[in-house]
Amino acid sequence: MMIFSGMVTFLKLTGWAVGGLLSTAFIYETGLYKIVRWKKVKTIDTFLGSPEHATVLGITQNGKTFPSLKSMVRVKDRAGIFFNVQDVSVPKGFVDVNVRENEWEQIERLLEKKRKINWIPSTDPDEMQKEVIYLINKLYNGKVRNVIVAIDEVHLLEKQSLKACIKLATTGIRWGLYGVFISQRPAKVDNTLYSQSTKHILFNLSNVDYKYLENQAFPSNEIKDIVKGEKFVFAVYDQKEVTGAYTIEL
Repeated sequence: MMIFSGMVTFLKLTGWAVGGLLSTAFIYETGLYKIVRWKKVKTIDTFLGSPEHATVLGITQNGKTFPSLKSMVRVKDRAGIFFNVQDVSVPKGFVDVNVRENEWEQIERLLEKKRKINWIPSTDPDEMQKEVIYLINKLYNGKVRNVIVAIDEVHLLEKQSLKACIKLATTGIRWGLYGVFISQRPAKVDNTLYSQSTKHILFNLSNVDYKYLENQAFPSNEIKDIVKGEKFVFAVYDQKEVTGAYTIEL
């Protein structure tokens, strides 16, 4: 009887062990382990609600641009312009604008209605640089606005277009213009854009990028430990402390 009872117990334990292994295999095979891990990640609606400048950094295909656009859409009391250098897909809520087809008066009407604009620049690099200058100069017309101005691939800016973007970073808040400077190349971003941004949104970066930011007085090790190489997970650095991990409800 004792032998039989012992065999039953052994079989039960073996069954639980095998079941546990199969369950673990299933979780990893289906990707459910990400959900388990992400239980520690706080989901938020937007990281652009405050009236300030922000930088958004992250390697390509790891979540950076689309979460930024989702954040823009969810800021209901503010108009927005996304300078779409790479012609990436945008979420619902954006109106496509092509400066070669749309008059500035039409853009002004959209801004007055607090709409979000997907600005599609020329594919010609020189013309694209000119459009950055045109856009920023047009926004400075002597009246206080309430507009988020997001520039994608900001590391591509050259001398004059960069000068216009620095103007936005240094004087924009006075005129109700809130810059969002998005890049996958932190070392190529002008330091003025970092120093004038009071919020930094940091997605997964390369070790080289973390090292560069560490040299710029960013707490890179803390940021890296929060993000853990996960897509769509980011930390927030406000020049004083790091908070996270967060993700945007997509």
